[in-house]
Amino acid sequence: MQNVWDDINLAFRQGDKSAFDALYNQLSDQLITYCKNFVGFEDAQDIAAETFYKLWRTKETWGSISNVKSFLYVSAKNSCLNLLKHQKVKAVNHKNIAALIANEQKAVLLSEIESELISQILVEIESLPANCKAVFKMSYLDGYETNEIAERLNLTTRTVFNLRSIALKAIKTAIFKRGLPINMLALMVEIANRL
Repeated sequence: MQNVWDDINLAFRQGDKSAFDALYNQLSDQLITYCKNFVGFEDAQDIAAETFYKLWRTKETWGSISNVKSFLYVSAKNSCLNLLKHQKVKAVNHKNIAALIANEQKAVLLSEIESELISQILVEIESLPANCKAVFKMSYLDGYETNEIAERLNLTTRTVFNLRSIALKAIKTAIFKRGLPINMLALMVEIANRL
């Protein structure tokens, strides 16, 4: 039997297609079964076919049938492992993309809520009495300190604190009357602090 394999191998190395077919018919099912230990049946078939293609491309280099078999199994195993790595990376990438999409959707929703709250806050600021409006804008929109506001408006710091407190309470009450829940009010205060 070994002489038959040696003859087939010699003919294969010389480019005889029928010798290659004999190798393929004898070894392909075994190689597919081996690959199925790592990957699914269709992938195993693809990897086995690709491995035999690599074997054909390097046909001149194979000295013995045992070298051919070793090449087939080692190459197929490496291809299976590469496929598994690729599938793992692909799964991680899909998971990361899904997380990015979810975060983007959440960011868009929060942005819409924030935009609506800012719009409502700005409307309510304009409806405040003149002194409250001036103190609120200088404090939250312009970033002035209490003593700077007091100086500019010729008020005491206590009056500035009171007017700012009245303005915040009026804005919160007006927005609460519009039906916004308490957690939205907390977000509104945070947004107002950022303005």
